[in-house]
Amino acid sequence: MIINSPEDVDRAFEQFGRVVFKEPQGAYDGKGQYYVMGRDNLSKVPRKFPLLAEEFVNIHKEVSIVLVRSSGGEVLTYPVTENYHYNGILLYSIAPAEINEEVASKIREIAIKLAEALNHVGALTVEFFITRSGEVLINEFAPRVHNSGHWTLMGAAVSQFENHVRAVLDMPLGPTTLLKPSGIVNMLGVPYSEEIIKRVLAVPGTSVWWYGKAGVRPRRKMGHANIVADNTSELRKRVNEVLGIVYGNEVDKYVPPWDSA
Repeated sequence: MIINSPEDVDRAFEQFGRVVFKEPQGAYDGKGQYYVMGRDNLSKVPRKFPLLAEEFVNIHKEVSIVLVRSSGGEVLTYPVTENYHYNGILLYSIAPAEINEEVASKIREIAIKLAEALNHVGALTVEFFITRSGEVLINEFAPRVHNSGHWTLMGAAVSQFENHVRAVLDMPLGPTTLLKPSGIVNMLGVPYSEEIIKRVLAVPGTSVWWYGKAGVRPRRKMGHANIVADNTSELRKRVNEVLGIVYGNEVDKYVPPWDSA
């Protein structure tokens, strides 16, 4: 629903029960989003309009898929990626997602249809919610390379970045094959530290990408660690080890909710 008045706010709550209100601009990574799980939460919804109201989705998993499409219409998809958030911002991703092939096939089909409908050229990332009842819903899409696809820098035969450039320059696309189970850990609000980077690099199968941003702020993406392993179980173990090195028990210090950021 499009919300244009306080009455519309109440109407959305009555219709949906549990609602997510979003600002139309600047609402990203948990910012500009207001969760109303009961009547007591209505007071925190800003009275600045318009807003977008969406029915709250009972999510089982959030996943994304990166595809690349050439100007000639050739489309290649990377494996579906499973994403894990903290306070509304991506903390880490793992590929391939632990979903069945039927769901993965549906995700690929929807993403390809979207790319073709847009006549998109280059990388396109589509995020999905998989609900607890098994529905597959588009959450959002980004017509570009994407944070949840950064694992392709080490885990794919040709990365999303290279394939994006190949597509835009009308060059042959490279294989999107998964070489090994792969993941990333985002370094959110973490200042540059050689000690942390050395400890991360001591974990087998890791590489660090530091973005060189001038200022450090809570929640800001300062860099990420790429991680590969021979199997998903070992990958998850390494991801958890890197999370412990980067954040310890202080993840709330670096990734606070927007209200306290």
